[in-house]
Amino acid sequence: TPYHAGHVLGACMFLIDIKALKDLLDPDKDFPSRPACMPDTRVSTLQKIADWLDNASTRFLWLHGAAGSGKTAIARSMQERMHDLARLGAYMRFERGKSDPNNVIRTLAYKLGFTGQQITDSIADIFKGADVKSLPLKDQFKLLQESLADSVNVESGPLLIIIDALDECGTARSRRD
Repeated sequence: TPYHAGHVLGACMFLIDIKALKDLLDPDKDFPSRPACMPDTRVSTLQKIADWLDNASTRFLWLHGAAGSGKTAIARSMQERMHDLARLGAYMRFERGKSDPNNVIRTLAYKLGFTGQQITDSIADIFKGADVKSLPLKDQFKLLQESLADSVNVESGPLLIIIDALDECGTARSRRD
């Protein structure tokens, strides 16, 4: 049908735009996913996070705890939940010795591009004119903020960006820098 053909063509164009965004930003590669929480576990914690997202007086929530306490499983569960509600902006997970702190903003921008064509176009337009790899992180962050300023539709609520295991990114020295 004509609608179906148009939909398929639109999806193909979006994938081409995502590929171009990847070429432009040179993000870190994805690391294998970790499991989410087992069914009917951590229900209270997950609900508290969902409630915070809907009623946040602050823009940041730091989930912290001892190694092995389930932070990544909670982050993955929230990723799945927010994806199902079309409120997932991006999910990033780092691995010690494999993630480069200099790629964090570019990788975040690339992952945000998957939320829709408008954001993809806006990020590409803003980052196109810059030698983004050579920019300091604070300047990369300013470009990302600028690209998102008018392109994020919050009708369904705020988008959630999950950054998991940031303390695993790079070396101790590069994290300090």
